[in-house]
Amino acid sequence: MDGFCALWGSKTQCGRAEPIRRRALNQVDVLAAHTRFENRDAFAELHKQVLHRDAADWRIEHKNDAISILAQDIEL
Repeated sequence: MDGFCALWGSKTQCGRAEPIRRRALNQVDVLAAHTRFENRDAFAELHKQVLHRDAADWRIEHKNDAISILAQDIEL
């Protein structure tokens, strides 16, 4: 599953959340490819958090701001 953890939720929720999390991971990877070297660790941590967030309902609720919400928890 490309490193993603299993999603938790109903079958419908998981079906809706799957493309959302793939899009978020793609966005993080694109941003990481264009960041400064000193920010690479932060993007690596953000990548890891996107892979390990397992609640389908959370993904659906934060379909437009997941990266921002997850990035707030990263401390350098």
